[in-house]
Amino acid sequence: MEEGICKSYYPTDCLGENIMTKGKRNKNITTFDEHIDKRYGKIGTKKRTEFEIKAKAFAIGEIIKEERRLASITQEQLAG
Repeated sequence: MEEGICKSYYPTDCLGENIMTKGKRNKNITTFDEHIDKRYGKIGTKKRTEFEIKAKAFAIGEIIKEERRLASITQEQLAG
């Protein structure tokens, strides 16, 4: 990692510690991964796999829709 530049999605210092909590964790707060695990099961379970397939299909559809909008073409033109 480059000195002074943090490349993390969550607000962390360059050592990887969460800046917002600095070692303290509120037991009532869950991470996004914990929430997904609780709602859809652990990675590899049938329910989780079905969720991930649907989520990825939705995301791809949204990307296609946005790219089509930027290119100013209709769905029929894209299909044809």
